[in-house]
Amino acid sequence: MSLQFPRSSQLQWMKLFILILVLATLARLLTFERFLPLTDYPDELNMYMLALDWRAAPLGQEYGASRVGDWLGSYPPLFVWGEMGIQSALDSAKNGRWIAAGEVIFWVRLLSLGFGILTTALIFDTGRVMGGLLAGVIAGLAWAIAVPIIEFNSIAIPDPLVYLTCATALWGAARAFHRQSFRWALVGILGAIGAIYTKYIPFYALIPPLLAMIWLTIRRTPNALRWWVIVGVIGALSGGLLIDNVTNHPLTNGEAKNVHNVGLQLLVDPTRNWNNLQTMLAPIGVLSLALAAGAVIIVLTRRKKLRLDPFIGSIILYLLPIVPLSALVTDSGGLAGAEIRHVMPGVIAIILLWSAGLALVARRWRIESRPWAKGLATLSLIVWLVPTLIGGWGLVERFQPPSIIYQLWTWSDENLPADGMILMPPSSSVNLTWNRPWSGYNGQTSFQWWVEDLRTTDTPARYVERGITYYTLTEDDRKRLDSPDFRAFVAQLQPVKTLIPAAPSAGSTVYVYRMLPPQIHSGVVLGNQIELVGYDLANKSADKSINLRLYWQAIHRPSTNYSVFVHLVNEDASKLITQYDGAPTTSRSLTLQWDDPAELHISDNITLQIPPDTAPGIYQLQIGLYDFTTGIRLTAPDGADTVQIPVEIK
Repeated sequence: MSLQFPRSSQLQWMKLFILILVLATLARLLTFERFLPLTDYPDELNMYMLALDWRAAPLGQEYGASRVGDWLGSYPPLFVWGEMGIQSALDSAKNGRWIAAGEVIFWVRLLSLGFGILTTALIFDTGRVMGGLLAGVIAGLAWAIAVPIIEFNSIAIPDPLVYLTCATALWGAARAFHRQSFRWALVGILGAIGAIYTKYIPFYALIPPLLAMIWLTIRRTPNALRWWVIVGVIGALSGGLLIDNVTNHPLTNGEAKNVHNVGLQLLVDPTRNWNNLQTMLAPIGVLSLALAAGAVIIVLTRRKKLRLDPFIGSIILYLLPIVPLSALVTDSGGLAGAEIRHVMPGVIAIILLWSAGLALVARRWRIESRPWAKGLATLSLIVWLVPTLIGGWGLVERFQPPSIIYQLWTWSDENLPADGMILMPPSSSVNLTWNRPWSGYNGQTSFQWWVEDLRTTDTPARYVERGITYYTLTEDDRKRLDSPDFRAFVAQLQPVKTLIPAAPSAGSTVYVYRMLPPQIHSGVVLGNQIELVGYDLANKSADKSINLRLYWQAIHRPSTNYSVFVHLVNEDASKLITQYDGAPTTSRSLTLQWDDPAELHISDNITLQIPPDTAPGIYQLQIGLYDFTTGIRLTAPDGADTVQIPVEIK
């Protein structure tokens, strides 16, 4: 295998460029939704709420977005302006209808996806300017398909715009050096200003285009003074606006507080710097970079005269501050996880240097005269490409199954009566499930929830007195909280549903319990299909009503959708007093959907209003199931088509 490309025509160049962009687009389209409408990346909701607050949107007031605005009030505005525009457009398109967070995030992620494609294009062209078509192809391909880049390049946060603006700064600087043009240096400076307006820290993006300005000035390029005046005016105006913003509305989020309190300590922390350096190298891989460096060294040692490309020198200077500055806000742990976003602007430079090095090797040595250099360079590309393709496929598969949290909220929205709060452990992955602004929950049912550590010294009945009806936790929570007292408490609860994730990547198994079992056990099986497990019954004489809640379990999937009837009749069943007909549980949980024999199906509260002229005495509640299309009732093993419950009316 050889790294050499044949000399290409303009048409061939464009074909390769388009191919790289198509790959970048496909890779991002297959992964950008992740688990939507569940928003699994919390910083996306910070930006969503901040945009609501800046717009003074009614929904933001309802969600309490001002709390986010208080601690992110002077956040750099460029990305937030874009999200505000998308929110306003959706509001107009939906005629003011409530827009779920996940729907907004979908469109903002699409915007970020576009940023990622444009970034790929700029990196491709910057690589081409540095080292020819081969360097452009390798650099563009790396940004197009490297796994950590794909995973976090389409998130609805400011960072994808930072990558685009940093790539613009490098692109403008590269063209300024190679075309000796102040105009391109200005393009780079505008890109760097865009990066600063998106996130304050990447002021290092100014280094390459400003060095290009200095280099062009030293070379006595015409009109230097005019361009310095233009840059000075633009810098003063843009800098003044940001300084005024920060002065009047200082950031009070955790990152800003850390910078203010222990910034110097974090800046020079060797562990944080080392971890972030490892993370920055992860998209290419240390082995691949080492092989490429070895190949370049072999090439350069054979050259009598070495000359450093000034643009490459500017990239190296651009790289130097990125790791320590990222240490101000994060310790990535050395892993290419979510925190890679803070060092991703440095990944752009690493990719460009790597691709230029491989292209240099391909140009300088014929394979028959000096095979070692090309062998190392070729191996560098293979060592990167094979794991990248395997990892990319794995990434696509990881986001295919729905998240267990989405399964939980979909199931609960359709099946669970909202008759009390849902208790969850504070550290649980599901503790924001039903929080609309902070999870993206878009269900029709509004649930109330409570987050606290389980107090095993309390009883389930005590929790019910506090208004807590359900307890939800994951298998991970169960293992973490495991103790004899915890197991004893959970053993008292009534299991409702166990939700098993479709794949390990979708999350941990979820258990839903009801604090108390049915008040009265029944155990009658109707039609050999559905068991009436029990019921709660409250006979309120004050307002002449009967409140009933039914608990069902499917022996196997029912053969059709059944309705429930509840009749109040006199003692000998000769007269109907009042009745209820409807769904056995919630209106959207049809019995044909009851495919889990272990699930407890809980009805909404059924209220029977007793006519005022009803005489005191003993009456009967008759409960049964029937096919509403035929009127045929299901029967118990004894042939009865109703379950009889005596009640006394006073």
